[in-house]
Amino acid sequence: MVPSYDFYPLPVDSPILPRPFDSTSLSNLIQIRNKTLWYVVVADDKSRYIHLHIKKRRGNIRLLHAPNPVVKFAQKRLNKNFLDLLQEHLPIYVTAYRVGKDIASAVARHIAKCPICDAAAETPPKHNCPRKGAYIQMDLKDFFHRTRRWWVGEMLEKHLGYPNEIAGPIKGMVTVRDIPCPTKRYPDGIRFGVPQGAPTSGAICNLVAYYRLDKPICEYLETLNVKYNLHGERVWVYSRYADDLAFTCGRDFPFNEKVEIVQEFIRIIEETGYAVNRRKVHIRSSNKTKDLLGLNFSDRITIARVEYLRLRAIVHNCLVYGLETQYRRAKFGSPEQLLFWLKGKVTYVQQVDPRKGSNLHTELCGAIANYSALHCSEDGT
Repeated sequence: MVPSYDFYPLPVDSPILPRPFDSTSLSNLIQIRNKTLWYVVVADDKSRYIHLHIKKRRGNIRLLHAPNPVVKFAQKRLNKNFLDLLQEHLPIYVTAYRVGKDIASAVARHIAKCPICDAAAETPPKHNCPRKGAYIQMDLKDFFHRTRRWWVGEMLEKHLGYPNEIAGPIKGMVTVRDIPCPTKRYPDGIRFGVPQGAPTSGAICNLVAYYRLDKPICEYLETLNVKYNLHGERVWVYSRYADDLAFTCGRDFPFNEKVEIVQEFIRIIEETGYAVNRRKVHIRSSNKTKDLLGLNFSDRITIARVEYLRLRAIVHNCLVYGLETQYRRAKFGSPEQLLFWLKGKVTYVQQVDPRKGSNLHTELCGAIANYSALHCSEDGT
């Protein structure tokens, strides 16, 4: 488990970072024509994006902005040649939308080292294990849409030292007007926010949240470590995977103290302008299974039991009864669609938990072989 308060400011004067000085040098840096750059910046949102409405589990509607091919191409170039270079300097607790970081790396931060448990051949003796400490999880509401345009400008100009000649075009490329995200100040919706669906949204929200959100949270965690005299594996650890925040500590606290800590977290977060989804705030007991981003963890990372059993049942039924008998039960349009989904799921399980993944992979290969043999015999080949 790694301390969460290792906050390193991005090096403003670093020679490694790209330093464009006007729109022409910016277009050369991201390798697009200057005319294309300004089209992406000043064109109307209706011509740049298609609005898609997706129904959430609770019945609410999620608004996605799908950029047109020209805008998407320019944003991908901006991501690759500019924003990703800035993200390389972000701390390890920022784990989403970064090269070499994934869900497993976010969860792995919260696995504490315990010499007694690691040295025990069987059940370890009763002791004060750092793996049985406090665990708090919360979720931000409308993470992308609540990231204002002026926050992006503040990050580029104030924190990174880029001139307005650079910050202005970048703000135009990564934001849209009239985001339908009501707040106290903007009851009809925020003007100029980051769209959900653009290739640049993940990186730009990571960079903005790094300065605006992560720093005050880490400073508060540092005060908690000092207040409770926590050291080594007992310190508070923080990770942020997009809008999912997780906090673990190698020491447990009474429930009322954990509630006070959560209330302080919420106060700090909402002072920055973000909002906490209070339905998704979880305070875990030390004796409960810890889960984060669909994975369980204690001494190692593993797939959630319910998810694994469901996937294993589908794979086993495909092996025994055939893919062609199972795709409708799994609500897919064809056996090929079910097979494509299963391949992705089994590959993910192999990466997270190789032992369980290898068992699923063996059965899936058998199901594929049976399906292929059946179709070859039907074709007479």
